[in-house]
Amino acid sequence: MAAQNRREDFGYTLQDHLTRWLSRYMNRNATRSAVLEVFGIYGDLKPNLQPHIFNDGSRKDLLTLEGTIPVNHRGSTYNIPVCMYLMETHPLNPPLCYVRPTATMEIRTGKHVDSSGRIYLPYLHEWSHPKYDLIGLIEVMRVVFGEEPPVWEKSRVSQEQAVALSYIPPNPCHPPLRMVNPTACHVQGAGPPNMPPNPYYPPHPVVTMHGPASYSVPATPPFPSFPQHMPRDAMPVPKKTAVFLSYQWDHQGKVLLLHRRLQERGYGCWMDIKQMGGGNSLYQMMDKGIREAKVVVSCVTPLYIDSQNCQDEVALAHTLKMPIIPVMLEKTTWPPPGPMSIPFAQLIYINMTTGQDDDPWKGPLFEELVRMIECFVPDCK
Repeated sequence: MAAQNRREDFGYTLQDHLTRWLSRYMNRNATRSAVLEVFGIYGDLKPNLQPHIFNDGSRKDLLTLEGTIPVNHRGSTYNIPVCMYLMETHPLNPPLCYVRPTATMEIRTGKHVDSSGRIYLPYLHEWSHPKYDLIGLIEVMRVVFGEEPPVWEKSRVSQEQAVALSYIPPNPCHPPLRMVNPTACHVQGAGPPNMPPNPYYPPHPVVTMHGPASYSVPATPPFPSFPQHMPRDAMPVPKKTAVFLSYQWDHQGKVLLLHRRLQERGYGCWMDIKQMGGGNSLYQMMDKGIREAKVVVSCVTPLYIDSQNCQDEVALAHTLKMPIIPVMLEKTTWPPPGPMSIPFAQLIYINMTTGQDDDPWKGPLFEELVRMIECFVPDCK
């Protein structure tokens, strides 16, 4: 309640503005709840109404969440500027997401961000309501951008000298990364926008939202000066894939956290949420990921055993004589019945079905997993 009152400023409240902005939305209550949930956790992502121009030239005023999200990169926390456009069919369709660099930044294009700042994630391409939501999307952005920062900082001397990550001290309004069940979706006809210059960046004025009466939100400059320049060649080089994480999406949140923990230990990991595409393209990348890895970690659950994709991954690893480390996340008959019975019959699994909390990847069982990985990939750290 205190957070909500703190963000209700002069004149009309945020609730009043949301009522007006959502008048054309199909699922007003669900969208309102989603926006308030995000705003309550990520206070710098402020709702507003902004125009979006689609590829066919049509223009719509859409509810947006714009501001910064905290990203942990190499042990420090940085603010990354983003904007999410919520479609009028939200939450049935995913938002259109963009990186919004300041005048002192430039976009660092890659497989997840194009030159216009448009964000592409498997989470968006697989969006499925109610399994996926805005909080989950933000968590995926934090993980992906922590590994591949989407912006550079422009140096006055040379644009080749610095990374555009604005350091911020720990902030209690930025929550710790929570486990999610990630997803995403593709909206037909939506493409990089022909947007007018962003009025908020830079400088950092008071953001005024206009209505029958207006209210203002004092905008703290989210981009303080970076204390020192980091040369581009100091950016982390993607680690060689050492571990292929095989799992079923019912436990994607936990596997995301495992991915993060192993990366922190220095192991490069393959995980399908980091990959783009679907159908044959995804199968090709899965095949390549398994062939290039040194070991496969199978996160075993009943749904994992029944999944055709997971069966294919285990079968390929077994055929290639790839080491497999089974980690049981839910009680399952061992060896499991069906196609996985032969590959798993002689293997000893790590039982993580008991005593788990929100972060199972700590303590003696996780250290046992790390030791087993180390046996197969001592040179890949």
